[in-house]
Amino acid sequence: MTYKRILLATDGSDHARRAAQEAVQLAQSLGAEVTVLSVAIVHPMYGGIHLGPAGAKALEEHAEHSAELAAEDTSSVLAQKGVPAKAIATVTHHGKPAEAILKTAEEIGADLIVMGSRGLGRASSVVMGSTSQGVIHEASIPVLVVH
Repeated sequence: MTYKRILLATDGSDHARRAAQEAVQLAQSLGAEVTVLSVAIVHPMYGGIHLGPAGAKALEEHAEHSAELAAEDTSSVLAQKGVPAKAIATVTHHGKPAEAILKTAEEIGADLIVMGSRGLGRASSVVMGSTSQGVIHEASIPVLVVH
């Protein structure tokens, strides 16, 4: 199968950086375009404390800024390797980044999703992270998970 549109999901973790390296190799060998996505997760409760409207807004802005930086940094690395990439950052309020990844893949017409096996989340010691598992189980297109 030939892939023409690759969605690279990143959170800036080591696994995500390795996934980016794989996406570069695929894009270069197949002439595919790459879209880099970073999903910010915002919870109205932080550490068991309800933040209130002002605190929740500040947390959302910080999370969105972090996602933008992760997407832009990864896009910059790809561009340095000769693979121009579009950067997208999005916010999910319910802790379900897999849904945001799948929705974006559909919106851009991706025919392959590339992502790391684990991310920066609390369960990073688990063999495969819940986000990558969710994407694998629900995706209608191939998913390359990089360890």
